[in-house]
Amino acid sequence: RLAAVRGRLAASCVPGASKLETQEGLFAILPLDPARIVQLRVEHGIYMDVSGRINIAGLNEANIDRFIKACSTVTTLNRSAA
Repeated sequence: RLAAVRGRLAASCVPGASKLETQEGLFAILPLDPARIVQLRVEHGIYMDVSGRINIAGLNEANIDRFIKACSTVTTLNRSAA
């Protein structure tokens, strides 16, 4: 199951997620800056450590699409505003 979650993340547009597919373990770090992490928390109710550390085991078929969409939204919006 975790390999499938990592595969879905790697195939997404989440920054840095492409490297996750070959990793193992329950946790991974996404290279999101603290402002994007706060934005995920405030605007999307997605919580992660300010380092970008996420619990891969917390993602599943019921919530992974929402996670990917939220990450894509905060990174895309901020790229276009720069």
